[in-house]
Amino acid sequence: MLPEVVPGFRPPFRRCPPHLRPKLTDDELTYLRKLARPLPTHFVLGRNSKLQGLAAAIIKVWEKCSIVKIALKYGIPNTNNEMMAWELKLLTGGVLILRNKFFIILYRGKDFLPGRVANLIFKREKELDSCQLQEEDARLKAFRSLHNMDKYNDTLPSASMGEACSEFQYIQTKLGDVGDYEFDPKVQTEAEKERLEKEIRKQERRLSILQMKLERDQKMSLPSYILRGNLERRLQTKN
Repeated sequence: MLPEVVPGFRPPFRRCPPHLRPKLTDDELTYLRKLARPLPTHFVLGRNSKLQGLAAAIIKVWEKCSIVKIALKYGIPNTNNEMMAWELKLLTGGVLILRNKFFIILYRGKDFLPGRVANLIFKREKELDSCQLQEEDARLKAFRSLHNMDKYNDTLPSASMGEACSEFQYIQTKLGDVGDYEFDPKVQTEAEKERLEKEIRKQERRLSILQMKLERDQKMSLPSYILRGNLERRLQTKN
């Protein structure tokens, strides 16, 4: 006899693999029903509620077999197969394949995990959560340190402005006003000479391009003159 209540019982931890839908398709349902038809019954059930012991046994069977077949005691008063199936589905988290007045068939689901695998995943998730908390603490500490540095820098605007003004006055007194500076005539002539040479090179380049285009046009038009001369000679010989 299975116990009615199991202390500390919880539905199994479930995690669906990536790129896989937990919901079964119609073809998968028909295939699983065909598989479950010749299977022997694993358990016999005759009450509607207090099924934690049966649910724990079903989870253990699911680690070896993906389908559990439960036979219902026929003729027991105040029993309802719909309530039995709903209670088992709620406790185990499985998929109900078939329910009638004789059998209840449950599939463990695509997202079912054995006990060892579920424990490993649970521990790994705890480690990841602790790492994330440590990262958040480090970010907060860095943010606070930067905020304190900004506050410290905000307290020194007058000194920096004073230094900048003193440097500007020193440059003005030593070099004088930049607007009153007279340029050297030699520098002006050199700049004008450089500008004229640049303009001459530009015009020479344009002239060379035009000459190349003219030569190309002459080469292309030469065969037409030759053909015209040949035609005139032929006409003269015929006359």
